Amino acid sequence: PSIVLNVEVISGWHIPQPPMLHTLQNANVHLVSIRPFVQIIVSGPEADPSQQTKAANHGFHPMWEDRFTFAVKAPELSTLTLRVGDATSKLDIAEASAPLDSLQSGHRAVGLVSIADGVPLPYSTLFCRFAIVAAKQQ
Repeated sequence: PSIVLNVEVISGWHIPQPPMLHTLQNANVHLVSIRPFVQIIVSGPEADPSQQTKAANHGFHPMWEDRFTFAVKAPELSTLTLRVGDATSKLDIAEASAPLDSLQSGHRAVGLVSIADGVPLPYSTLFCRFAIVAAKQQ
């Protein structure tokens, strides 16, 4: 059965600098602070296109409070990915993925793993609210 997935990306904690930051700094690209954003991706059959938060002003405790809605035709075959990028350097930093059929409604602290090597990032989290609603039949 189809569902409607509502995702609210509220805030984040301890978002690290992109792994390539030191390479960019050595190339005389001066990045003072990251401006993180979150891309919300639902992968699966007939999935809606990804959506993205606005960029926050810093990575220590960014606030977004952005809401998104996705129509999901086959939740049992779909995956939700929250990918954190940096608007300043245009690099991806971290992400978290989960099968949609394991997701529950409510507020959640979502742990992040590094895009560079897949290693969990201690203390790096996104605070989100998820609501899963059965889609109305046409």
